[in-house]
Amino acid sequence: MKLSVDEVKVLYAFGCTDRKLTVERLCIVAALATGQEAKSLIYHLAMKLSEEGAERWHSYLLNRIRMEMKKRALDRNGHFVHLRCDCAGQFLEAKN
Repeated sequence: MKLSVDEVKVLYAFGCTDRKLTVERLCIVAALATGQEAKSLIYHLAMKLSEEGAERWHSYLLNRIRMEMKKRALDRNGHFVHLRCDCAGQFLEAKN
């Protein structure tokens, strides 16, 4: 299953490990969205997640997105700072 960058952002913001709750939450967010483009994007993502077989990859994909976002952090100026992980699982700022 391929997701667009915008769909990944929506899933990161509103997703949880329970697929059914994520679909319900996305449907509510789509109903509350004011822009037609945003409403369509969120609703179509909810429909992708409610398809048969989505439960196999949902948790993996969500955890992968979260790990990717943890690797990146914003510095005070709003620029991405890439982080590296030490042996204990702690994220340290990468040296340039």
